[in-house]
Amino acid sequence: MIIIQLNGGLGNQFYQYALARKLALKNKTILKIDLVKYGSYTPKSLIFNNQYVPSKPTLFHRIKVAIPSNFVTKILNKGVNLKKKYYSLIDIGYYREDIKRFYTLHNFNIKGQVLSLLDFLFYRINNKIVAKLPLFNKNLPYNLVTYPKEDFNPNLLTSGKNTYLIGFFQSFKYFKDIRSTLLKDFKAVTPTNKYNENMIQKIKSLNVVSMHVRRGDYVAQDHVNKTHGTCSPQYYINCIDYIKQNVNNPYFLVFSDDIEWAKANMKTGCPTDFSENLPEQDYEDIRLMYNCKHFIIANSTFSWWGAWLSENPDKIVCAPNKWFNDKVYNIDDIIPAEWIKFD
Repeated sequence: MIIIQLNGGLGNQFYQYALARKLALKNKTILKIDLVKYGSYTPKSLIFNNQYVPSKPTLFHRIKVAIPSNFVTKILNKGVNLKKKYYSLIDIGYYREDIKRFYTLHNFNIKGQVLSLLDFLFYRINNKIVAKLPLFNKNLPYNLVTYPKEDFNPNLLTSGKNTYLIGFFQSFKYFKDIRSTLLKDFKAVTPTNKYNENMIQKIKSLNVVSMHVRRGDYVAQDHVNKTHGTCSPQYYINCIDYIKQNVNNPYFLVFSDDIEWAKANMKTGCPTDFSENLPEQDYEDIRLMYNCKHFIIANSTFSWWGAWLSENPDKIVCAPNKWFNDKVYNIDDIIPAEWIKFD
């Protein structure tokens, strides 16, 4: 069994799943998905007393947000800590719940199964009891592989059939040889709405260029900005000029987590639309993206996947030459050679 602990937004979930899918196929074993990072929260959420809760809130969530007393909070925190300790396959030190991100792979044609309570119990019994017996102390059920870096590590591809993966794995080199499989797995299967149906029809009839402007936490959070930075206005000007020179009658479709800023600042000089999808409709945006014919991506895993999943054999992909502010990462592990890099 290959187990992948998912972490982050849709782009990161794609990368993590892709490596796990590769290893599951290589080892001819099943793939399971650990959602412990996402805690009790679901992708179909609503705001209840200014907090995210599932679309069908349980009594637990209603109490948590409706009665914010110290007494209740302490009791509920005890329950959360128990979950961290016993409902994760790994030690508590690796656990940090991310309530700002949601599991969204269920909107796609993926083949992995979500880890069940029986899987957790099996692991706990083997790892905490059986593995400590003299005859079994070297026979742990899963080899834990943690790799938080984004650069390519070929040794990860030698992982055996009982592997638990934690990391980001942001390199196409892990899975480029199973591209045809991933093109099927990452097709959105959740039914779309009228707006997106109409937009897909427009994309099919015009030379639509997907342009992604990533801001959000890249701007709002200093530590994130220090690591990633944002693509400069000059980068977008250079990319737009190149598209105009090489694509007949381009029609730009802009995606952003700060769409009002994009409307005010992204001037293409060509017909331009701005995606109307909400943040929780990331699967709708990625479906629109991979149907586009050409791409201007940000230094973002989200738009990277939008471009990589496109099946247009003549696509032009413009990508930033600087993916991170930190220069320790090898951009050749992230950007395919045929994509065109701009400063």
